[in-house]
Amino acid sequence: MVGQKNAKIWNFFKIVNVDGIEFRKCLISSKCKLLPTPKDSSTGNMINHLKSSGHEAALKEYHKEGTNEESTIVNFG
Repeated sequence: MVGQKNAKIWNFFKIVNVDGIEFRKCLISSKCKLLPTPKDSSTGNMINHLKSSGHEAALKEYHKEGTNEESTIVNFG
């Protein structure tokens, strides 16, 4: 199992193992489906889940805590 990361998004998710496969479980609602764990272990699908699943309060809290996970690439060329 890939250990839980220090990214603040993990305040809203945990890793669960189902039949030997790792998933990410939303801690906000038991009605949420398990999210697949991307091969690169990125957190984008968790952030998108908060955005699209009506978890506005959690998303607001996530952004309030300050994070640099969603960086903007600027082209200086």
